[in-house]
Amino acid sequence: MTAVGAIRYVAVCATVFAASAYALPVTKNSATRQMLVQVPLSFEANKGQADSAVKFLSRGDGYALLLTSKDAVFKLASGPGAKSAASVVRMQLLGANDGAEISSAEKLAGTANYFIGNDPKKWHSGVPSVRMGKASSIRPM
Repeated sequence: MTAVGAIRYVAVCATVFAASAYALPVTKNSATRQMLVQVPLSFEANKGQADSAVKFLSRGDGYALLLTSKDAVFKLASGPGAKSAASVVRMQLLGANDGAEISSAEKLAGTANYFIGNDPKKWHSGVPSVRMGKASSIRPM
């Protein structure tokens, strides 16, 4: 599998996993469900809003997907009213290169803002939303 194929595979898994687990509202209207499934998965470059190992992240209703150089981490919120903690699933490419570079393909409409806490130096505004592109050198030569 090529590096681009691996990233696409992770993105497809993320979409299916998140949608089936919690992210899509239950609806009997097949047109609404079809429309929601077709919404592209968007990511943000990590500008300090996540751990420094995270290169890109995607957040949705009930899930977060974090991409590092060699793995994808899914964090799924518990359902409404649940007393259990969020579930975490980590997928790692065997033999992945720790120094792999992940880049975005295109800028999408919309931005994210993170105003958490009282220290404006830790705030992040205008973080662009992007579509994932490719991973370079994800597998060692």
